[in-house]
Amino acid sequence: AAPAAGAALLLAAAPVAAELLPPMTPSSSSSSSSEKPCYQPQSIVSLLLGIALLTGGLVSFLPQYVVIVRRRTSNGLSYAMLGLGLAAGSASSVNAGMLKWRSITCCHTEPLPIAQCLENTLPFMQIFSGLVWNGILAVLFVIYCRADGEKFTKQQARRHKAAASALFTFILFMVAVVSTVAGVLYYNFRITNGVIGWYAKVVGYIGACFTAVQYFPQIVVTVRLREAGSLSLGTLLIQMLGNVLIVVYQGVLNREDFSAWLPNVFAFVEIVVLVTLVLVLYLRNRTQTQRNKAMLDVLAPDDDGDTDGLLDNAAPLGADGDGGVTEGGTRAA
Repeated sequence: AAPAAGAALLLAAAPVAAELLPPMTPSSSSSSSSEKPCYQPQSIVSLLLGIALLTGGLVSFLPQYVVIVRRRTSNGLSYAMLGLGLAAGSASSVNAGMLKWRSITCCHTEPLPIAQCLENTLPFMQIFSGLVWNGILAVLFVIYCRADGEKFTKQQARRHKAAASALFTFILFMVAVVSTVAGVLYYNFRITNGVIGWYAKVVGYIGACFTAVQYFPQIVVTVRLREAGSLSLGTLLIQMLGNVLIVVYQGVLNREDFSAWLPNVFAFVEIVVLVTLVLVLYLRNRTQTQRNKAMLDVLAPDDDGDTDGLLDNAAPLGADGDGGVTEGGTRAA
């Protein structure tokens, strides 16, 4: 439960921090006249798209949650993919938090209406919510990592659960370290804005690298298992569309740094490959199942005890047409 607890703690601490911590004092080299206003209104298109991305993040993860809970197993999912998702969401949240902190604390520093406060923090909430949804998925993976017959033994399940728990805990520890360093840099007034911006961008680039390769481990696992397991096709399809919208929202409308949207291009390509792979495996396994069923129907005995008439015209083994004994045979009783 460590990932969910950490995500919940960060989510609960954000508004408290916004109230207790003042915005960073600009460096002496920057003039107040060049400083952007605290509240920056968005266009209707950008606002609606941001709200769609915020709510769509949860909608995209819901099918995966339902599949795991209904199947009562998380087999088929790659914990490495989940770990990369947590790491990418954490790094992106720290990056957005540092670069957008003045907008986040704007509700405290200026008497803005609640609607303008939400509008101001919408880009950050859209990024941070991804960390929360990934954290919930990581918890479900650990809880439902169970043995599944001969394909996935109890020993393998224990190893996967231990490895996933260790990976998720390590990621949360690194998030705490990176966030602490970010806070020290941000509120140490001897640090220039250039250093803070450099640190935020480095963290953002690291998160971008995690996002760019996030789905590659899942492709490897799916190829190895030759089935989708508990992997939700619905979640993949929604996230594929979501990556396109993120590129439009962050790159085109908000003109954010390329590190905020370019990794989603790579993620989109990987999801397309994964969706194609899942569909091919599904159709192949379905065809194989139908062939096996047809073979069983052919070999299944009918009312006379034969197998669909295949032996209707065949004489008993070892007997001639009169029930006598053939050469090498024995007389029937």
